[in-house]
Amino acid sequence: MKALRNFLALGLCAAALGATQARADALEDDYLKSRNVYIARFNPGKEIDFAKIEAPLKRALADLQGKMRKIVGKPGVAGATGEGKYAIDTLMKDDVGFGSLDALIFNVGADKTQAYVTTSGLFGAWLKEHRDWWEKDMPNVPQDIAGALSAEAFYTQAISADAAVTKFADIPVKAPEGVTARAMLDRRQQDDGPGAPDELIVGTERGGRIYILVARAIPKPPVIPACEQVWKDAEKKSDEAYEKGHSGAMKDEEATNLGETLRSDGDKAFRACYAEKIKATPVYAKLVERAQGLVERVGK
Repeated sequence: MKALRNFLALGLCAAALGATQARADALEDDYLKSRNVYIARFNPGKEIDFAKIEAPLKRALADLQGKMRKIVGKPGVAGATGEGKYAIDTLMKDDVGFGSLDALIFNVGADKTQAYVTTSGLFGAWLKEHRDWWEKDMPNVPQDIAGALSAEAFYTQAISADAAVTKFADIPVKAPEGVTARAMLDRRQQDDGPGAPDELIVGTERGGRIYILVARAIPKPPVIPACEQVWKDAEKKSDEAYEKGHSGAMKDEEATNLGETLRSDGDKAFRACYAEKIKATPVYAKLVERAQGLVERVGK
């Protein structure tokens, strides 16, 4: 009799979990359908008068924010406050920031840390939409969760409307069994070049949800002179290539392509240098500790 009661109880639990998942899936489907209908409405393929659609656009974004709040519910991040702000601020394809991650943004603590929270289902749908978001000569977003959470392209497309998220170093973090966590030291920039990162990003998948925590890099990462020299050497070679085009020693197009390649390769070498040498600096252990602390805020 006891075994029968246990069997029935397990069956009821499974049924309840199934019903909860079905409701969650229905909410996500409704959100995605509504979002796509709105996008079609505000992108009719012809010139539109923004003054006439400004109010309807605000109402559409408010509607989608409400749907996202029903999907996400509580943030699940220790120290997060409020109901969450919709991470998407435009539905018009020509606007900067179109295609941002379907998520809510929560403020965390008093140090301007932000948490982006969404579900694995919505995250998977977003990844598919962004498979070929950029042109073929640019690296697009990996289609697996762990790969995406490690990629500059993902964070640039998902959370950085007007500047590229540029990774300077992966930061090692530990996560409980069954949890995916990735962390990086980065800087947002519109051009390549020297300097130091100033931001930590931690991406985590846990319990059917995706969490992205963005925080200031504290302590402040240093400029590393040896890596600055790597950049200066590459920049000099790039400038020399451009000059060959101006002087007629090379065809303009060939010189321009060579200069761009040398500059791009130099930027990669500069950041590879930084990723290695930051480990020997006094601030590195504290940066790792801060990133680990962000991982541990998730699921609370």
